Amino acid sequence: MPRFVALALDAPLWSILLVAVVGGCAAGFINPVLGAVLFERTPPHLMGRVSAMNIAMSWSLIPLGGVLGGLAVGAFGLAPALLVVGGAYLVTTLAPAVQPRWREMDHRPASTDADSASVSVSAGTPGRA
Repeated sequence: MPRFVALALDAPLWSILLVAVVGGCAAGFINPVLGAVLFERTPPHLMGRVSAMNIAMSWSLIPLGGVLGGLAVGAFGLAPALLVVGGAYLVTTLAPAVQPRWREMDHRPASTDADSASVSVSAGTPGRA
């Protein structure tokens, strides 16, 4: 969000770079957390499908963002488009703070007998050839 505001307000280049570096370093912590939650919550036999779908959806929507951004800039101008996108980014980022279902990440899911059986079968039995 701050980088969009800095760009929309036509801030000096040094402050835009500073905001980008600080924001990039702060945002770098979210992907390992989300990856750990994905691995923790997904059954082992579905891990390939779930992670492939996660990656496919993420990368396939990137071109759509470019098209929508271009349309927004063409319709409203650069500064208003940046402020709208920054506001949407802020709402999306703060959604976990107001939606109770995001707090479930704090609690480990209870493992079922099926999960532990599939892990032990796929891992093999130590000591057997």
